[in-house]
Amino acid sequence: YVAGLMDTDGSFSLKKENRSSKTGSISPVFTPMILITMVDCRAIYYIMNNFVGGSTCVVNAKTASNGFCYRFSINSKKNVQRFLEKIMPFLTVKKEAAQELLNFCTTKLTSNRKKGTSPEELLFKETVYERIKKLNYGVYKSSLMDLKLLPGDAGDNKAQAAKACSVTD
Repeated sequence: YVAGLMDTDGSFSLKKENRSSKTGSISPVFTPMILITMVDCRAIYYIMNNFVGGSTCVVNAKTASNGFCYRFSINSKKNVQRFLEKIMPFLTVKKEAAQELLNFCTTKLTSNRKKGTSPEELLFKETVYERIKKLNYGVYKSSLMDLKLLPGDAGDNKAQAAKACSVTD
């Protein structure tokens, strides 16, 4: 259920911010992000009741009739990893972006706080960031084109769905 929600209304990304260090140098900091935003809070509360480690807030939404919506987010490596490991087998549409994010969270990098981020670590993080960014701007549209059509026409599908959803036979 949660994987279906994430495939439709969720997002998997890396947030990139440039921060200055105590030495005055500016370096990028990458934070894993899982977000799902919905007008109806019931699905978000379902996720919160079944997964410890995220947070929720209310955000303005001009397109929502009530003017706001609910947002659930996870942004720590440990919690992102736990969440992804649970839903990964069930994702279809956004599986590649989720896998990239999981790789980011599980790859052990050695950094030295005094010397800063190594060039290898920075390259790894930047590469994953660019891959996720690219996936978020195209793969979802093209993968929908690969969906197989159901046999028959829309009228047949509507009748079949009505019969399947009917409370009386």
